[in-house]
Amino acid sequence: MSVINKMLKDLDQQQRQRILQPNLASATLPHQGQNKRSGWWWILLLSLVLTLVIWVGLWPRLQVRLADNSPQQGVEAVNPMPVVPTEAPAVASEPGTTPDVEAAPIEAQPEPVPQPEPEALAHSTVAELPPEIKAAPGAPEPLAKPKGVTEPVTLDLASTQTNGVEEVETTDVDEPLRSPQTEETAQVTEPKPKRQVMVVAPAKLSHKQQAQALYQQGKEQQDTDALRQALALDASLHQARVLLAQRLAVSDPGEALVILAEASRRWPGELDYPLTAAEVALGSGAREQAALWLGQLNQQPLSLPMMARRADLARELSMLTLAVNDYRGLANADPRQGRWWLGLAHSLDRLGNYGEAASAYRQALSTRTLSDSARRYIEQRLQQLGDAG
Repeated sequence: MSVINKMLKDLDQQQRQRILQPNLASATLPHQGQNKRSGWWWILLLSLVLTLVIWVGLWPRLQVRLADNSPQQGVEAVNPMPVVPTEAPAVASEPGTTPDVEAAPIEAQPEPVPQPEPEALAHSTVAELPPEIKAAPGAPEPLAKPKGVTEPVTLDLASTQTNGVEEVETTDVDEPLRSPQTEETAQVTEPKPKRQVMVVAPAKLSHKQQAQALYQQGKEQQDTDALRQALALDASLHQARVLLAQRLAVSDPGEALVILAEASRRWPGELDYPLTAAEVALGSGAREQAALWLGQLNQQPLSLPMMARRADLARELSMLTLAVNDYRGLANADPRQGRWWLGLAHSLDRLGNYGEAASAYRQALSTRTLSDSARRYIEQRLQQLGDAG
């Protein structure tokens, strides 16, 4: 009861307050309603703006995803799941109806068809009818087959497999098959082994060998430069220096004499240098210088070729004693050579030994190796010596 009394008191108080302040209550209520309505409009406007912003931000991403998904869908539409064709079992036609030639296509199943084992295939047929569709014993016979319709062909896989196994020969995998033609072509096209040729690489020549080669080149080609190069490589190549001096004697006898003098002083045992110097000096007209060079060889033993050169020089330079000795030695060494006897006879004749000279003249005629002019000179001189005697 106290609670009810309290509530009644509160209601009376509220009514009194409304009566006392009617204008305040009426003004406050509409203002509060307007505030509540304006708040809902602002919330709705903000939600629309936020939704628009989110849509604008997400639209490019949605376009990219749609573009990525569209080719895949196109590929799936272009390349559908391969359909495995299967043969429909032949159903016996009812009487009074014609059998349908074209069978309705059978939809492919996505599951992979398990392949039967070879042994099961060997004892099965391709177009074998299932037991449910086989005609009963009392069923009527089917009508005649229309033209153009063929019966299903049965294929015995076991026989084909065995025939294939019998026909194919077992071959070694490592060794490729070769026909007779390929073997012949292989034998023909096999490259023949190249003939091995031994190539001897020339050994490097020493300085002396190179100098000897240059000396031979200068001797054959009349080349003084080659002789100089040979002497630069081997200074002890005396025959090259002598040949160079003989070549220079024609164009520059002074240089030839300088070369020979330096060589004779450096190698005094080489008697070819003073002998060649005497010949060069005599050829250039320096008789006294030639006599000095020849005097160095007065008592020196020489070989037969060098003795013949010294005998001719001595006779030209009027060194008759030296000439007589050399010619006599040559005549004794080779008596069949008439020129040695003629040189000895001429030297004795100039010394005044006419008897020995006449004997040497006759010995020269007996060799029959002289020229006609030499023979006529000997005959004339023999007549003169006979008249004088």
